[in-house]
Amino acid sequence: MDFFSLFLILVGLSTIFYCYTQKIPASLSLVMSNFIIFFFWWIAVLLFDYDGHITWRELGFNPLLTLKYSTLFSLELFNLNILTLVSSMFIHSGPLHLLMNMLILILMGLPFEERVGGRAFVKIYLTSGLLGSLLTGLSAIHLGTGEADSYHIGASGAVFGIMGAFAYLYPRDEIPMLLGFIFLHRVPVFIAAVVFAGAETAFVVASSTDNIGHDTHLISLVIGALFAPYFLSSITSTPLATLDHLDKLASTVNLQKILKKAKNADESDVREAWIQKFHEEIKETKDD
Repeated sequence: MDFFSLFLILVGLSTIFYCYTQKIPASLSLVMSNFIIFFFWWIAVLLFDYDGHITWRELGFNPLLTLKYSTLFSLELFNLNILTLVSSMFIHSGPLHLLMNMLILILMGLPFEERVGGRAFVKIYLTSGLLGSLLTGLSAIHLGTGEADSYHIGASGAVFGIMGAFAYLYPRDEIPMLLGFIFLHRVPVFIAAVVFAGAETAFVVASSTDNIGHDTHLISLVIGALFAPYFLSSITSTPLATLDHLDKLASTVNLQKILKKAKNADESDVREAWIQKFHEEIKETKDD
């Protein structure tokens, strides 16, 4: 493997480890790692005349090179190239490709993670990205299309998986609608997902040749919606009244906001994290 590709892997792993130790939300950790990896890659391409295609070939997912379709259920499938199903999600072709994916991840990822917690978020993100690329790759090999021998890169599959999960679990939650780089009024997540899914479907039906994995987007969106309930087994139906005893302690606007988030949390880990933050805020207020 090219030395610079190894360097980018270490950069990505170091960024994720740092974010984990600093308790940065998983969605923001993913955004940071994607931006930092792209920054070093882009600098190498622009300033040091590095051939960026080398990174795409080594860290991108190529179905024909990675998947032994004829021996799918044998050990031959699990070669080192299979790891590109993960590494490809952190590689982008240019600034516009990166920004579009990260904008959607921020708009949907942050509020969704607040709902379900970091662990469930990461499971849905990775499962959607991995299975979306895997199924698309197998389909391309079976049909003999050009996508079978092309390099798939980008986080869009995983991002669409988050979109599908969010729309399925919390369809009425509102987020800012993104049209290109234009922010529109807040709309229910379900409507945003339908608009994006409709656009992707139109591209697939029209057999678009814009080098964008529209079929992967659709498959990942469906996978996110289907798998989300299984990753949220720790959700409980704890009534809001169980936290009512904290109302008297919410003496500031900030404390009231934190307590409200705790009461609205559906996932036990998320609720406990907000309660812990509530008590920490009380302690800081007393110290002041």
